[in-house]
Amino acid sequence: MPHLFVRGGKREMEIVGTATWSGAAATTSILPIPVDARPGDYLLAFHAPRLTAAATPTTPTGWTQHLLQTFGNSRLVVYGKEMVEGDTDASVTLNANASNMVAATVALRRAKNSAPVDASVSNTSAVTTSATSPTVTTTAAKALVFRAIWLVNNSTANPPNATWSGRSKLVEATNGLSANSVSLSVVADLQEIPGAAGTVAIAISPSSTSGVWTTLAIAPL
Repeated sequence: MPHLFVRGGKREMEIVGTATWSGAAATTSILPIPVDARPGDYLLAFHAPRLTAAATPTTPTGWTQHLLQTFGNSRLVVYGKEMVEGDTDASVTLNANASNMVAATVALRRAKNSAPVDASVSNTSAVTTSATSPTVTTTAAKALVFRAIWLVNNSTANPPNATWSGRSKLVEATNGLSANSVSLSVVADLQEIPGAAGTVAIAISPSSTSGVWTTLAIAPL
């Protein structure tokens, strides 16, 4: 269902759909397009491959790389693009074989498509049972603050689960392998007034062996 942000009778930026994808043992992956997205919407894709060698994925044609965070051979990449007529799921060249990977895409209506990112910050760690999603300081009123965490457990097929303090997951993608399981979850908040968005505590169970996480604010029209 769409996530509507309406204030004072005026419709603000709107999350109109999400989509997920997972795969393994390949050199390409997919950025899925939500079925409810339409031309003019802004597509925000969180792409998380666990590679077998250090490499940087190639940005798909027509997309913009907003953020790249690395930890060992783990990658969390955030891409974006304005959807146009005829758009289909995008293929990403990884430039190295992936042992496991997931992706999640969010479709936004009434985002500032020409320069959407208002602020961003990332962290990485050999995280086990807890993490803290970092704050960002927004400059645009009514920005949407997205927080994502990608977790890896290289010894179990049970993907780590992230529980966000005071927030429900907007979208989640998981992939379990016998010796390498991963999970990606995203939450979103409306930041009414420009300023610090604050941190958010994350509990993790079962424990993870590493993690990559980011906070990214998207400006409205």
